[in-house]
Amino acid sequence: MKRTDNTPPSKKNLNIEILKVLSMFMVVVWHFYVHGLKIDHTEIQPGSVSTLNFGISQLIIVICSVCVNLFVLVTGFFLINKSFKTIRFVRIWFQTVFYSVTIDLVLYATNSETNLISNIWTDIMPICNNTYWFVRQYLRLIIIAPIISFYLLRLTKTIHHLIMIIILVIVLFLTIRNPFCDGRYISGYSILWFVMLFYTGGYLHIYGTSNKWTISTKTFCILLFLIWAYTIFVLVYKHLYNSDILHNTTYEYNTFPYFLSVILFIIIKRSNLNGKRNLNIFYDIAPLTFGVYLIHDNNKIRTLIWDQIYSWGALYDSLLLTPTAICISCIIFTICISIDYLRKELFRVLRIDILINLFSKFIDSILIKIWNKISGILKITTNS
Repeated sequence: MKRTDNTPPSKKNLNIEILKVLSMFMVVVWHFYVHGLKIDHTEIQPGSVSTLNFGISQLIIVICSVCVNLFVLVTGFFLINKSFKTIRFVRIWFQTVFYSVTIDLVLYATNSETNLISNIWTDIMPICNNTYWFVRQYLRLIIIAPIISFYLLRLTKTIHHLIMIIILVIVLFLTIRNPFCDGRYISGYSILWFVMLFYTGGYLHIYGTSNKWTISTKTFCILLFLIWAYTIFVLVYKHLYNSDILHNTTYEYNTFPYFLSVILFIIIKRSNLNGKRNLNIFYDIAPLTFGVYLIHDNNKIRTLIWDQIYSWGALYDSLLLTPTAICISCIIFTICISIDYLRKELFRVLRIDILINLFSKFIDSILIKIWNKISGILKITTNS
C-alpha cells in the first residue's frame, strides 16, 4: 500500500497509530455482537453450546466496550497541546458527506432508495443529525477542544488531579447507577462524556503514561475478569429471578469501559514498539480507520450487513460463532480499509485534498477577521 500521508513514520508515534487501529477494529467486532448477533440474554440454557457462546460473547463484548472511549482518549492525548485548525473539522465533515452521499446515490441507482433529495440534505449536515451519532459528537468536540486545551494547560497540577478525581467519582456513580447520577445527563453518547474523555486523554498526555504508574497487563486482565464475572452474574441473576435490582452497565461507555480503556491506553502507550518494522503497516492503516466507521456503520449499510446478508443469530448455538465473529469482523475491516484507501487516492488524483486545504484556509481567514473585530470591540469597551 502506497503511503499517501505526507507525515513520515519517524514523526508519528507508532503506539498511537496502533491504538487508533485497535479501537476501530473493536468497533467492528462490537457491532457484530450488538447489531448482528443480537444476543437474547433471556435464553440461557446451562450445558448447551449457547451457554459457552454466551460466556465467550460477553467476554469479547466487555473487551470491545473500550472502543469508543479509546478513540476519544487518543484524540485528547493528541490534540491537548495543539492549536485549533479548521482543516481537522473540514476533513472529517467532507469525508462523512462523501460516504453518505455516495451510498445514497448507489442505493438510488439500484432502486433501493427513493427519498434521495431529502437524504442528501441530511447527509451534508452530519453535525446536526443522528445519522452518525459519533461523528456528530466528535465534530462538536473538535470545535470546543481548543477551549478545553486552553484552560487545561493553564491549570495547576493540584487542580488537574482534583478534576480527575471528580471525573472518577462521577464514573463510579454512573457505574453503580446511583439515583443522583443515573446517566441521563452524562450518557456515554453525550458531548459532555466526550469532553470528559478528552480531558482524560489530555491529563494522560501531561502526567499519566510515565513508568511511575504501576499499571501492567496483569492489572488489565484482573479488572477484565472481574467485570466479565460481574456481567455474567447480573445477567444470570436477572434471568433466574426476573429482577431488575442489579444493572448490567457493561454496554455503557461511561461506566466500566472507562477504567478498562484508560488502563489499556496506558499499557499500549508505554510499550516499546517504535523501530519494529513488522508493525510499520499501522502507519498506513491508521489514517484510514475513520472510513471503516463511516462505511460499515452507515444506516443503510448497517441494515444490509447485519440484517439482510445473513441471519447471524443462527450462529448462537454453533461452535463456530466466535471464529466466525472474528473472521467476519476482519473481512469487514479489510474491505472498508481498502475502500477508504481508494477514496484517498481518488481525492489525491482529483486534487480534492487541495480544495479542502484551500477551503479550510478560507474559513480560517474569516474566523481570524471575526476574532480581530471582537478583540477590537472588547479593547474599546475596556478603555472606555
